[in-house]
Amino acid sequence: MTLAGTLRLDVVPGPPHYKSFETGDRPEGVWMLTPASPLCFDATPGDDSNPAASNVQVVQIIPRTAFSVAYNGKIAHVRGTLYRPHGGHPHAQVLLRATTVTLESH
Repeated sequence: MTLAGTLRLDVVPGPPHYKSFETGDRPEGVWMLTPASPLCFDATPGDDSNPAASNVQVVQIIPRTAFSVAYNGKIAHVRGTLYRPHGGHPHAQVLLRATTVTLESH
């Protein structure tokens, strides 16, 4: 799957508790992609862990390729595998395990 949108690097509370900077959690960088308009995803038949999702306004990107801080704020096409969070500390209802990223040139 390839998604297009604006990439941004958010800083969120990380280890040890993933809840609050005020309680001592370390900053953690998380890539997010905001499409030009909300997305809808069908459920995966026979897989209760991948239900349908509608009005998705942001997708968390899990880089499996080199991502540069220079991508922050840029419009990009990101290719990879979509999945729904299954544990861990997700920051969106849909994630994309990214294998390639291509910046739009103007």
